[in-house]
Amino acid sequence: MDIDELGVLMSQLKWLHTQPSVDFKDTVDDLHMIELNKLTFGQFLDIEHFISDDYYKNINLIAAIVYGKQRIGEWGETLFEPYGKIDIWKRADTFKDILITDIFGIIHHILTWRQGIMDIYSNIFQPTIDDKDSDDEMSAEDLKEEEDEQKLEKFYWQFLINDLTDNDVTKIGAVTDLPLIQVMNYITTKKLR
Repeated sequence: MDIDELGVLMSQLKWLHTQPSVDFKDTVDDLHMIELNKLTFGQFLDIEHFISDDYYKNINLIAAIVYGKQRIGEWGETLFEPYGKIDIWKRADTFKDILITDIFGIIHHILTWRQGIMDIYSNIFQPTIDDKDSDDEMSAEDLKEEEDEQKLEKFYWQFLINDLTDNDVTKIGAVTDLPLIQVMNYITTKKLR
């Protein structure tokens, strides 16, 4: 291959070095993007899990959560299928077969929305307490305490659900089916008491 052919080939591959657009389709096949503020607490928790695991790797699973079938209710309102009635793993396969540019932008959209939720409800999320200078040596007891806090942080949402259900496993579905904003407002008022 001569230098001119290489130059043409390189110019054709410039797109590899650019991030896809943050635009996304509101409708993919027969699935419609759910307004994020109307997600259930369970949908939010599942999104949190897939974001923390690797949101680019899990984009199809995240899309399976935020896109749903819809219909118009008797009063003209848009209703989405119940989240607990879908198999997100099966639905995620739908998103493996579409163009990535159709849904890539949902990651930016969700992360921006998520940051807004975390800012609004900052009192809910465990604060990171850093009252020691990084130069100070921590005692063995302090190191153990910090390690224990990090372990607990991993299960923060589970502890929160246990608190909301009074440790009654039979109530978990009822709590996770509630609207996210309702749950966040309840937790906020409970913490302020």
